[in-house]
Order: sequence, then structure tokens, then C-alpha cells
Amino acid sequence: MSSPKSGQVEACPVCDTNAIDASISSFDGVCTECGFVIHDGTDTSAPDWLVVRTKEDQPGGEDWLSTCRVQNATEQQLAKAFEGIEDLADRLNISVGLRRDAADVYCKAFLAGTTDGRETTTMIAACVRLASLQDNHPIPAGRLTETSDIDSGQFHRNCSTLRDELDQPLPVPEPADYLTFLDNEFTVDEKNLRASAQLLEDVTGSPSLVGKDPSGTAAAALYFGGEEFTQADVAEAVGVTTETVRNRVAQFRELGADG
Repeated sequence: MSSPKSGQVEACPVCDTNAIDASISSFDGVCTECGFVIHDGTDTSAPDWLVVRTKEDQPGGEDWLSTCRVQNATEQQLAKAFEGIEDLADRLNISVGLRRDAADVYCKAFLAGTTDGRETTTMIAACVRLASLQDNHPIPAGRLTETSDIDSGQFHRNCSTLRDELDQPLPVPEPADYLTFLDNEFTVDEKNLRASAQLLEDVTGSPSLVGKDPSGTAAAALYFGGEEFTQADVAEAVGVTTETVRNRVAQFRELGADG
């Protein structure tokens, strides 16, 4: 639990515990017991909408939204967003630190009004993307947009809007930056990981690779390294087509790389 900030509410006005997570800079805190979002102007008395359930009434495995009620549409939007981040993070096996950073990006966007009128699921994916770029462990855009409920075009527009409106300086990912994600997906042999990194270093700056999806180039390098992965395996891992991987492999050979 984070130490309270100066002037921060030290106890949750809903459940009266002091389990306040103050790591999200945009808010005074989030109660880790009931999930109540504490922000500037929060009424410190317990709200009349609170519904307290006994442990006997709570079957195992219920999610956040089924165990507490939110006070208004604002809190409901935040609750939905935080739950969505958790769902996406679970699907992609995202670290706890990156989950927190993605929530922080969403909170800043929410306070700036950037989320207004935008579909929450797609905005969440964009926030995770920006957080991963900030952390220098990019998650491929193709994996963030692989489900039918996320519009790829809107996702990319959201990413651009977040960068512009939140003034977020972001590094441009290189192919080698995606090796961490691939290692997380496959648990790659250390020798193959080094070989893939060396191959990417050798071809860096090659005109034929300029403008190509860096995640696809990284996937091709991992396949080219000789471990028992098919082109379809590595393509699916980063959310590109098998043809993309096949084309990058052909370019590696044209550049004189050794498989």
C-alpha cells in the first residue's frame, strides 16, 4: 500500500479501511478493498448508495463490478475501464507494473476529457499501447486489436489523440524492442534470443526494412534464428500475417543473413 499523499483521504469513505492505493497519480487513491475511486471533492461520508454484502452472500470469483456499486456515471466509466484493463492484461499476460501505468494513462485521458465520446474498449487498448511504449516494452498493435470488439482504425486514431492531447513523448519502437514480448510469449532459448537480437542489429537501417512493421520484423528474426517455431507461430504471437513474416525472412536472406 502506498503512503498517503499530503492532504489525501487516509480512509476509504465507503468501507472505512485504510487500504488506499495512491500509485495512480491522477487521483487521491483507489481503495483496494472495495474499489472506490477517491478524487478531489470526494464526500468523506459513506454514500447512501452503498450496498454491503456479507461474505455468505458473495460466491467465489465475482468480479469488481458485481461486489460494489458505483455512485454515478463517472465512477461507472472508470470502473468499466479498470476492469477492461485487467481483462486485456490477463489475456496478454501483462505485468502488474504495466497495468498500473495503463490505468494512469487512462486516468489522465479521462481528466483531460479525451475519453469523452470514445468507445471504452478501444480507448483502453490505446492506453495500454502508450503505457507499453513509455515502459520501452511495446506490445504489438496487432495483438491489442485482434478481438472483434476493437476497431483497428479507431485504435490508431486514439493512440494519436492520446499522444497529442496528453503531450506524451514516446520512443519509436525498434524491432529488437519486441523481443521481450516474444520471449514472454514463448520463453525463448537464451541462445536463440541473442541470435535474433544480433540479426536485428545487423540489418538495422537497411532500406528494404524501412517502414515495415517492427513487430513483424522481430517475429521473422525469431523464426530465422532456428528454434522450433513456425512462421505461423511467430506471426500469431505479434498479430501479423504469415505472409508478412515470410517476406521479412526473404529480405533477411537478400541482405546476406545466415539462417
